[in-house]
Amino acid sequence: MYKVAIWGGGDYYNRYFQLLMNQVEKEEIEVIGIFVKNPMYTYIDGYKIYESNLLKSMEFDYCICAMENASSIQAEAREYGIQDIIINIKVFSFPNFSFGRYVRIYNSKMTLLTRNCFAGLLYNQLGMKFYSPTINLLFSDEDFNKFAENYSSYLLYDMKDITNLANGYDCPKGQLDNIVINFIHYATYKEAEAKWKERTSRITDEVVLVSFTENIDVVEQFDKINIKKKIIFCPFETSFKSAFYLKRVEGEAYYITVNKIAEGRSPVIDILAFLDNQEYCRVRS
Repeated sequence: MYKVAIWGGGDYYNRYFQLLMNQVEKEEIEVIGIFVKNPMYTYIDGYKIYESNLLKSMEFDYCICAMENASSIQAEAREYGIQDIIINIKVFSFPNFSFGRYVRIYNSKMTLLTRNCFAGLLYNQLGMKFYSPTINLLFSDEDFNKFAENYSSYLLYDMKDITNLANGYDCPKGQLDNIVINFIHYATYKEAEAKWKERTSRITDEVVLVSFTENIDVVEQFDKINIKKKIIFCPFETSFKSAFYLKRVEGEAYYITVNKIAEGRSPVIDILAFLDNQEYCRVRS
């Protein structure tokens, strides 16, 4: 069981209160108190309220930020020496959330290699540093398979600026050998290349692959990639072990349906169980 301090006691805390209590009841966490600026009360929900500056002198394993604008406390967190153990309370909203499982993932420094923005969305939702270069970009499904299968080799190539390539995407583009990367959320190629190089240097030994496709041949190819922890979402049933049947949502682009999983907004899969145990835990059909 982890001892946690709750930083914040307003509307955002109230919104997540029941999810927080679920973890208390499961004996995943023990709340040592609520920490706020200029407290007006002595207790909230049975927990003692403390002045937030006491966070620097009390003992706990993690501090749960229960404020909507979590970035607003960064300077104070550094002052208190707890900047590396701050967890945003929004992670409690993931399906089948387990604090112990989350902590293992949070401390794993895993590299998420993903076909699109899934990695960045998931890292952000989990409050993790980006240990992957595949942030704010898009591969074709076939090019991602090529990259994922031999990513260490592709990363040896110098990237070429092919922004003028007419491929339907109006954004900076780079080429690594025979694959194209669309940097769909970058203003310039120079910015995209710099971020790619910076984040490539953070790749760890624990690599996880996440992709999606509407092509059965791409699923078959992905399933053969020699990386143990991998998942590919597709809108059809298949016997391939790495495939997860994710139904289409009427009127919604398929990539949006996939990205909702990274944001903790999809009730169909326990993505944290997959990251922790290599399981595809279907929560709802």
